Amino acid sequence: MPIGPGFVRQVSLNAAAVRKARSRNRNAFSGAVAHQPFDEWSWLRQGLVRRMVKHPQKPTRTVAPTTLQHSQSRRVSRLDSVRYLIVRTLGLTKHRAIESTGIPVSAALELEDVVPDDDTKAELARRVRNSARQRGVDANINVARSGDGLQIVEWVLGLDRDTLEFFRLCVLRESAAPTKFYQYPIWQPILESMPLSFSLLLRRGKAHLTTEEFRFLRSFDDQLKLKVDESIGERPVVSLAPRAKENQVLTARFTAVLRVALFVISNLKEEE
Repeated sequence: MPIGPGFVRQVSLNAAAVRKARSRNRNAFSGAVAHQPFDEWSWLRQGLVRRMVKHPQKPTRTVAPTTLQHSQSRRVSRLDSVRYLIVRTLGLTKHRAIESTGIPVSAALELEDVVPDDDTKAELARRVRNSARQRGVDANINVARSGDGLQIVEWVLGLDRDTLEFFRLCVLRESAAPTKFYQYPIWQPILESMPLSFSLLLRRGKAHLTTEEFRFLRSFDDQLKLKVDESIGERPVVSLAPRAKENQVLTARFTAVLRVALFVISNLKEEE
């Protein structure tokens, strides 16, 4: 995979130097000698090593992922940090995630410690029926990088700690005491802050839905669509859908991004 110009600039190397090195490689293997493909990543590593030898850097102070800084004296915002972690968790490669979000390489390297393992990634980004194949992975990443994805991230970032914890428990269907899922009044700040283009689909187990909760959840009209389901237990099933019209594909994409956003943001807030 070729190196993008944005990534080259991030590591303070000259993009023109890449083109010259590629040209020298073609000239060196011209004629009777078989052409050897130019390894841009090997060239990049060699350039970084040469620069470190000539200009060794002093160790930098470790900082929290949400307040990362780099040599250009620009603070990396929480929003940028979260967006980087989301696209990495959804399957975007490191260098493409750096180019996509524009965060410094040094900040990205520190954030890599927060990127979940492959099993957790697969669980978070799974589709409703089965794991997302490559086309689905790419589509999830595109949604995360879109305006809709930005709205989802900003929405979740704005939730207070208790609301965020409840929302995460419900959406990720995590194991918790049964009483945790009966805090239905917390749906109100979640729905009131939700962008107008979205709607929440909530399935509740019939045996675990009280009359008071049923009336409360039914009062939100198009913001929340409640379905009573005898096949599920105390943990609800939550999906994020477009409000304008039913679209199962978009619902799966929005839900995947929401799941990852809740996981990433919750973990970052725990480290603060």
